[in-house]
Amino acid sequence: MEDKMNLIDEAVSLEITTEEFYRNLIDTCDYNPEIKKILIMLAEDTAIQITKLRQLNQYMRPEHRDSDFFLRAKEIFKAMQNRKNFGVCSLDQMGVYEHVLENLQKTIAMYEDLIAQMDDERQNEILNIILQEKRKHVYLIDNIVELLRHPEQWVENGEFTHFDEF
Repeated sequence: MEDKMNLIDEAVSLEITTEEFYRNLIDTCDYNPEIKKILIMLAEDTAIQITKLRQLNQYMRPEHRDSDFFLRAKEIFKAMQNRKNFGVCSLDQMGVYEHVLENLQKTIAMYEDLIAQMDDERQNEILNIILQEKRKHVYLIDNIVELLRHPEQWVENGEFTHFDEF
């Protein structure tokens, strides 16, 4: 049981770092209010996940409410594609986005380990929900990175159209 709680502590730590990354990136997106909105949603969603993890760590049963952040992000990406003329966030921040992706991959691996170790069905259910949300975060950040690297191609190809896979 002690090992499980240590893993949850580590997950909380990674989530706090991820939230800080999102909040720092928000300040770099003055030229693209849509990406700024997505980053705000990701930061808020991460804060909710931190709360759920802390509750799990205190042997509480976190309540789960479905989040619509992914659907809202999809609509934001659609609006950006329809506009076809938008500012991008600072390319100087590309390394930060890539670091966020690395951090998210570590977090996903940690959740997979936690799920494998947990005996409690409700805890596993919550961890699986968070795991799925983290995979959506990766998908959104991947789309932002592609947009930053190749804005014209991203708009023409509608890269975000694979949202329905989630």
